[in-house]
Amino acid sequence: MSEFKGFLFSMLLFVAFFLPFLLSMGIQSIQQNAFLKVTTEVQQMVEYEGGITDRIKNVADNLNKKGFTLSFYDEKGNKVSGKQPVGRTVEIRYKYKYNGVYGEQIFDTSNYVTILKR
Repeated sequence: MSEFKGFLFSMLLFVAFFLPFLLSMGIQSIQQNAFLKVTTEVQQMVEYEGGITDRIKNVADNLNKKGFTLSFYDEKGNKVSGKQPVGRTVEIRYKYKYNGVYGEQIFDTSNYVTILKR
């Protein structure tokens, strides 16, 4: 009988502590991978399009439905929209909210794109 109690106790410890930790690490890894993929793709799109075009606005709106918040700024901190002149630097700020095992998690970063073509 004590072997059975020991087994139940060890299973309880595994389910109560170790399993949520593994789930948390797995979910966070998947979400981080998705976040980094989105930041890279959006940066390349802005560079390719030569600014914030309607296509990029549509992508930003679709990502907003999935928990992303994208905003575009120039060097002075003013919001930017539309095609930009060659040589202009655009800052893209990203914020991503998702529900993890222990509650809501937030990723926040930014990167810069220099417009090289029109």
